[in-house]
Amino acid sequence: MDLDAGTDAPPGWVDAPWWLDAVAESDVVECPELLAAVNDLGPMTVAETLLAASVAGAGPEAIRLLTTLRGQSLTDEQRLTVIELWQPQVGWLTGAEQTAIVDLVGPEPDPTDKRAVLADEFAPHELAAALHATPGHAAARIAAARLLHSALKATGDRLRAGTLDPYRVWLITDTLTGLGSHPTGVAAARQVEAEILGRAASMTGGQLRKALRKGCRAVDPDWGT
Repeated sequence: MDLDAGTDAPPGWVDAPWWLDAVAESDVVECPELLAAVNDLGPMTVAETLLAASVAGAGPEAIRLLTTLRGQSLTDEQRLTVIELWQPQVGWLTGAEQTAIVDLVGPEPDPTDKRAVLADEFAPHELAAALHATPGHAAARIAAARLLHSALKATGDRLRAGTLDPYRVWLITDTLTGLGSHPTGVAAARQVEAEILGRAASMTGGQLRKALRKGCRAVDPDWGT
């Protein structure tokens, strides 16, 4: 069934609402008048908006919906739900920014390519201007973005999907980069990452840090000494 309102669409035909993709096709009635009536119902209630945002997941649509709640009258429980629903958005936005950084500076250059390495030294200065920050801060942001698009891409994917928050992502990257002195540093970091990632979101910061340290010592008994 084509619900696209093109140039040849009959009078009264409207675009399908965004949530229609989640409805089984067998449950959809091809009725332009009905869709028009749904669109004419007016603004959603707070409860409907919260439900729609939770269904939308992390991304622009959920952010738009949550933003419409500003200034509205909410119960304390609804205000708490709003905060909970913003958490995936924070991760999604952080991941989107890091992707933009990698798009700007590119992946880490081949260390044997002296020209590329030299050009890469100017990247933090370019980014620092956009961030209104020091080149040192910009360099750290570039390193983190590249790390989450390469060696620790699985963690980066969770961040970009909004299923892991920036703080827990930072705990993972900050701890696992300490395995750099290990003979197989990247492989060792990925091993610990794979063991911890599935339960990282359900841990407190302290629990996650403890589990990460335990994993690092398992692959490198000299880690942290």
